[in-house]
Amino acid sequence: MIPDLVRRGATWALDYVDATRGQLRAFVRRTTPYDVPPPAGAATVVLLPGVWERWRYLEPLARRLAARGLGVRAVPALGWNLAPFVDAVPLVRAAIDDLHGDVVLVAHSKGGLTGKRVLVDWARDRIAQATPEGVRLVGLVAVATPFGGSARARLLPWWRSLAELRDDSPALRELAAETEANARIVELVPAWDPHVPATPPLVGGEVVRLRAAGHFSSLESREVLEAIVAAIDRLRAREPS
Repeated sequence: MIPDLVRRGATWALDYVDATRGQLRAFVRRTTPYDVPPPAGAATVVLLPGVWERWRYLEPLARRLAARGLGVRAVPALGWNLAPFVDAVPLVRAAIDDLHGDVVLVAHSKGGLTGKRVLVDWARDRIAQATPEGVRLVGLVAVATPFGGSARARLLPWWRSLAELRDDSPALRELAAETEANARIVELVPAWDPHVPATPPLVGGEVVRLRAAGHFSSLESREVLEAIVAAIDRLRAREPS
């Protein structure tokens, strides 16, 4: 019991160290928004950060994905990602609509909620023939996303940007009812996440349980990089042309 508590305490501390380092990097750097076209036949990754994360927070992941031969596009219009995830959907769609070929959303934390909403709306628009030609949105890879909400969001009831992340959030319940999109989602779940307690997996979705721990620290691991790349390959293979 005690060793487990010590291990979790160390994980929590390291998580905040990595989060602080990432936020400082994102604040200090003034790099051009990441927009790397894919090599022939490769997919383009659209990165969706979590709450209080600017696109540069995911810049190290962007570089590593580009080095693996993927196109990568950031969505700087999301800012700190404080708006309700439904309101972020048009911003993500604007980043997708002028792409070509296969597109995969790769999201951290709250970004996965926006990503699922994008999938739901895209499927409806495709039926209505309202999606752009030449773009195939094949799915979402979500790292440490609170699809079932987080009871810890209740600890900060005055923080409006966290309200929809509560486990009793009407917005989350509405999103959870959209089960058809789950087949195009791969959840990457850290071994232990101090911010997103264990919740039931998405019905019909795919869950990959990681050895890496931490809500933020897991993003730095090679295991997560490999899991994202493998998930992209699986999503592309299962989505009909």
